[in-house]
Amino acid sequence: MKTFEDPKGEAWEISLDYDTMRRVQGETGLDLTAALPGPLQVQQFQSPIQLIQSSVLVRLNVLWAICRIRADFLGVKRHQWEKRVEGRPLRAALEALNQELIDFFRRNECEAEAEFVLEMMTPWSQPHLNSAKTSPASSESTPAATPSAS
Repeated sequence: MKTFEDPKGEAWEISLDYDTMRRVQGETGLDLTAALPGPLQVQQFQSPIQLIQSSVLVRLNVLWAICRIRADFLGVKRHQWEKRVEGRPLRAALEALNQELIDFFRRNECEAEAEFVLEMMTPWSQPHLNSAKTSPASSESTPAATPSAS
């Protein structure tokens, strides 16, 4: 489970399980479990993951489907929720969604799908999410400084 906060300080939970995946599919038509591009997908983009990364409206629709139950509980209408997540909160929500997708696929032993999500993540979110993976593991991985020829 991942969370992000809106400007009012409300924490929104991004948690993916099969029930949530079915709800997302029912409300958006996107099957997030079909992460890898395949021959049956004949859209402009070949994967729902690519659509989420490239379209703000698709991103909003998917996130709303995930957050809708809590919003209903709080009495927050969709247009109110969308205003709350504009800007930085939407970026944080996408990062939380990406992380949760990776975790979901790894829990279900779908490493290829998890790696595909990592590859498809937008450039501004990948280094932040993947900082432990991209940083050198030890000083041995870091090139030694060479003396300058002064």
